[in-house]
Order: sequence, then structure tokens, then C-alpha cells
Amino acid sequence: MSVAIFDKDGLCVSVSHTPQRQPIGGAKAEVPDGTKPNAIWWDGEAVQSPEPCTLDIPQVVELGASIDPITLPAGAIAIVAGVRQRGILVIPTDQIGSVPVDIRGSCHGNFVVEVRDYAGQRKNAYPSIGDQLDALWKGGEALEEMQARVMAVKAQFPKE
Repeated sequence: MSVAIFDKDGLCVSVSHTPQRQPIGGAKAEVPDGTKPNAIWWDGEAVQSPEPCTLDIPQVVELGASIDPITLPAGAIAIVAGVRQRGILVIPTDQIGSVPVDIRGSCHGNFVVEVRDYAGQRKNAYPSIGDQLDALWKGGEALEEMQARVMAVKAQFPKE
């Protein structure tokens, strides 16, 4: 048998034959050899195996977008960009990039939310309004070429 050490939130921080530290505000329990820390959690009374999370977490959001509140299951902890959250999951959308979301405890799952600014990227990549109006005025081949340039920008910076 091995010994698992759990933190105050019930997350397993280590499993070993000879635990080197005592839990601070958490718990200690015997577990079968070979148990992985992310495969168990402490519910306050006993060691439990988490269920896979079925949360509706968006994969892509627009910069500055407001995301509907996502309620975490009882006993679940979300670690979002390194910050622990309980109750309601809050995903920051104030910076472009990948936001890692790691759910632990009563359920488990690893998600990544991409925060994009497709509107800003498109705005900077589109031909100028003057060039677009000129192509519209000229019509024919100039208009077709402008439509192709605009569609290429849309393809380069998709909404999703």
C-alpha cells in the first residue's frame, strides 16, 4: 500500500510509500500501489475516483467576450491559468492567447480556451476603405479582385 496526501481542497498532492510531509489542513489515506495523484480526490470522508467532466466550456472566444457562468460540480476545483476557483468557473478573456482550464476533484478534465481577436486582425488586414470603394466604382475585374482579397482575409482570420 501507498499513502496519499491531500490538500485542504481534497486534491491529491502526492502518493508514495513513505510520505515526506504531513497534510496541512488536508488529509492522509492509504491507497493501492501505483495510484496516480490526479486519479483520486478526498471528499472529506474517503478517497474517491473522479468522474469525467461534462462541462460546456467554449473552445474559442472573442477578446473581451462575456462568457455565461459555468457552475462547477460539488467537490470540483478549477485551476484556470494557475489560479484555483470554486463554485463558478470564470475564464478571463482580456488577453489574446490560450487559457488552460484544469478541472480536478469530484470530476476531472483538461480544457484549453482560445481567446482570439479576429475582428481586430481582420480590420488591420482588410484593404483600405478607399481601395474598396475604388474597386466598387471600377467594377468588373477590379471588383472581383477586391472580393478575393476580402475573402482571403476572412479565411486567414476565421471567426472560429
